Amino acid sequence: MNIIKNKEGIALITVLLLLVVVGTLTSALMISYTSNISRAGDSATRNRAFYAAEAGANYLNDHINKNAKAQNIVLQPIMEAELRNLTGDLNDEFFDAIDGYNKEDFDSDNPIFEYKLADDLSINNFNLSFNFDEDILDRENEIYGFIIEASNGDFSERIRLTYEIQTLPPFFRSSRQANKINIDNISGFGSSSNFPANSFATAEKYYDEWQNNKNYREGDIVYYNGNHYVANEDHESKNNWSNTNSSWDYLESGPDLRKFGSISNAIDYGMDVLPPQPPENNWSTNVNYLEGDRVSHSVDGEEKYYISYTDNPETEPGIDEGWMSDWSEYYNYKSEVVNIFDDLIDEYGGEVYSDENDYDYEVYDSSQQYNEGDILLKDGKIQKIVGKKGKSGKYRWEILDNGFVQGYESFLDDNLYQKGPFLKIDGDFNPEEYNSQNFSNMKTDESGVVHILIDGDININTNSNIDFFGNENIIMYVNGDLNFNPGFINIGGFNGQLAYFAPNATFTFKDQSNIGFGSSMVVNELNIINSYIREVSYDTENSPLIGKMNPKIAELSRSFATQHGGGTVSQINPVYQSWEQIE
Repeated sequence: MNIIKNKEGIALITVLLLLVVVGTLTSALMISYTSNISRAGDSATRNRAFYAAEAGANYLNDHINKNAKAQNIVLQPIMEAELRNLTGDLNDEFFDAIDGYNKEDFDSDNPIFEYKLADDLSINNFNLSFNFDEDILDRENEIYGFIIEASNGDFSERIRLTYEIQTLPPFFRSSRQANKINIDNISGFGSSSNFPANSFATAEKYYDEWQNNKNYREGDIVYYNGNHYVANEDHESKNNWSNTNSSWDYLESGPDLRKFGSISNAIDYGMDVLPPQPPENNWSTNVNYLEGDRVSHSVDGEEKYYISYTDNPETEPGIDEGWMSDWSEYYNYKSEVVNIFDDLIDEYGGEVYSDENDYDYEVYDSSQQYNEGDILLKDGKIQKIVGKKGKSGKYRWEILDNGFVQGYESFLDDNLYQKGPFLKIDGDFNPEEYNSQNFSNMKTDESGVVHILIDGDININTNSNIDFFGNENIIMYVNGDLNFNPGFINIGGFNGQLAYFAPNATFTFKDQSNIGFGSSMVVNELNIINSYIREVSYDTENSPLIGKMNPKIAELSRSFATQHGGGTVSQINPVYQSWEQIE
């Protein structure tokens, strides 16, 4: 046997095997290296895609914060429409899913739809797209989302932003809500446990008592000895008021809400919620107007409303060239509400209770003396005094042929079964004797509410208390003032909920003893005089009327407040909730 030759063969085989192993390992290393390089390149590209998507999310969030304003009086469909409009997703599915709106209600020229996202954005060669996220949409809880995608054709990254519309408490979340609350000679309130949170809401602020040895700045407001004062300079208070009173100026008007006493925790202060009030004066050339002043002015024979943009405007509103740089026109809220109601009745059904004739007669006053032959308006009818009744001295009356029933009387006398969902009372609601009305089995709108417009004042006295019965939820829109003096509308036997929306009104509640508030009321000014308020039984948390104003009237109020007068209407942006990267 040739051992040497056998060893040489083994060596050759070993070398060949080693070469194969080394080559395999080298190839594997090269493949791994190339793969790592590729993965690193993909990772870097994906990172760029992610950063582009993140930049798009920041852009969207900034755009929403600046431009999409959710007012306290706006209903959910309006806010959703604004958000959808940002991304161009205001589609037919949206209109099919909501009640009370049609496409024509969303005028593309409306300023709330002025803002849209740019559709040609790109960052680092990644194109950005923005879409309203239908999957995360939760209308009941007002949760909305967007998906932002960055893509270069080969790689893409997506981010979801989620928002909650946290508006100020909507209308009817308080029993009594007013820009200003006045309390005079009130005998008190019941136990604080009878007044839930938000029983009252007001635009007024609650200012602290003046304190000694404290630093104050010019403009600070304090409460001292029953009055309010504003600091006229920066200063440090001394040991007593007399040492620093020269640093304070008396405020002629200021909230004296401390009279609420033990129920102060049931009051929500600083609620700037109502639209601007009608002008108090006609425009005149002899007045130096200040920014925010409101005037009425006849233009082409039509009375119009204007609010000043600036101090000392130089133009005549609606007339002079360039007047729009000094003034903003806003519409007559009351007449617009009437127009909306008329359209709603035509479209959805309802009733109009009108005065048959519009005669201008003096209203009978039992405390006054009259003569035989006098013609007066009594019990809603035109009547003539034809004599007196024996020893009682009471007048004998004759209803004239042209006598008429006022709108409120025909409303109170009517059987409301299967009527609605929109009722309009043309004129004041001034019953002169006790009456009642049953709100049962009526037609309601999609939200289960009956809407009633009173195009005038409500005046209730001791002899004319009204009882409401039934089970419907009712919102009354009142175009005038409300005077419960000392009468009231009783809803003790009413199983539904009742709310009043009278944003231009003064509500006077006078000479009431041991009364509870079971309804909700939104007014400009609330006067509580010589009364004892026992409790608030209105459900300030779960009332079915919260947020149930008719959408078109709610939008009218919103537009009136924000676009035609500015003012101090509070607003808050959609609140960012979460950010997540999605597949």
